[in-house]
Amino acid sequence: MSESNNKGFYILKKTIAILTAVFTVAVGACLISASLGIYRGGEGEYTRATVAEGLDSVSVPVYIWLALLAAGLACRFLAPDKADKPQRTPVSYRLKRLSLSADLSKCDIDIVKTVEIERRKRRIWTAVPATVFAIITVVYLFYALNGANYTDDISTSVAKAFAVLVACYTPFVLLIGALYFPYRHSMEREVTALQKAPKAATQAQKKLIADKAAGWVRLALLVIGAVLLTVGICMGGMADVLTKAINICTECVGLG
Repeated sequence: MSESNNKGFYILKKTIAILTAVFTVAVGACLISASLGIYRGGEGEYTRATVAEGLDSVSVPVYIWLALLAAGLACRFLAPDKADKPQRTPVSYRLKRLSLSADLSKCDIDIVKTVEIERRKRRIWTAVPATVFAIITVVYLFYALNGANYTDDISTSVAKAFAVLVACYTPFVLLIGALYFPYRHSMEREVTALQKAPKAATQAQKKLIADKAAGWVRLALLVIGAVLLTVGICMGGMADVLTKAINICTECVGLG
């Protein structure tokens, strides 16, 4: 399989995976709404006919979801392994590694300006979606906590709340999609600029030593905690705590 076909098949697999995730959420919401409708409308006995009639509106999304699942399994098991994404170092990892090893104090002014501009852009592109998400969440909570927006029909209320949820967060998802590629290209431009910067080996080595030291500290705290826990069990502390917990629970429910 050529490189272009390999990339195209990878994009197809990712598209099927995203659509499957979307339809999984949609089918779940439809099933909840249909089940509530069956529950609210079932005054007599529940038969296959009544249940089938209540679930009839969900059949189309369920069939699409099953077709997407089948397509995803086919792509997973029938396609050659070369159809997977080519292995390469993520740009975020390369950027972090170069940021640790580059010495900006010895760089040209153009490289420093490029790095600062790209980092400022990414800070803005991170703050904007976060602000939009917070505003959308507050708006939706005002709607969800307002009892006047609901009716006696539970299935209708659930369907309406889900529709409002989708309508509120769709702009946020579109904004994330629109900023993904500019954000990635910004990191790639910074990587290109940092590759021209002189290396600061001592800084990278200090970072590596600090990471190793932090790892040893975590391990030491874990060992100390395990030792103290074992000592407490051997001294009977666990039995005392269990006895007190039982007494509190039985006294709370009126049995003690």
